Amino acid sequence: MNICSVSQHIHLYVAEYGSGVNVSTLGDIYSFGIMLLELFTGRRPTDEIVKDGLNNQQYIKTNLPRHVMDIVDPSLLLLYDKHNKHNDNTSDLEEKAILQDDEYILKLNASNMIQGCLVLVLKIGLLCSSSSPTYQMPISIALDKIHSINNLFL
Repeated sequence: MNICSVSQHIHLYVAEYGSGVNVSTLGDIYSFGIMLLELFTGRRPTDEIVKDGLNNQQYIKTNLPRHVMDIVDPSLLLLYDKHNKHNDNTSDLEEKAILQDDEYILKLNASNMIQGCLVLVLKIGLLCSSSSPTYQMPISIALDKIHSINNLFL
């Protein structure tokens, strides 16, 4: 018996699924989803969520989309605020007079655009990190959606 045939018969316990499954790319998709959630919320899957004994994914699900700004990593919002304060400190009246109505509206809606972007990314993270491989978003679709979000919002 060679190593290849032995490895084909070994079923590894994948912690992400909580049950014995064959090793596959589905574990990578799960990890990608968890990484997205951790990156945008600043919370690890092992961090305890104090409210109602929810795990990180349940906490995110219950707070989307209305409270997205409450669950996002505050350091992301600080970067956004610093960028906007730098751009909004235009005290020059001529520059303000040059602004077109559309540009002004875009500045007003920037917060809504950021919220929309965050909701979409977190939803992708939730779908990829589904505990059931059957319900996981295929990675090709997840990447297409992330590219679409990038093109739409950034």
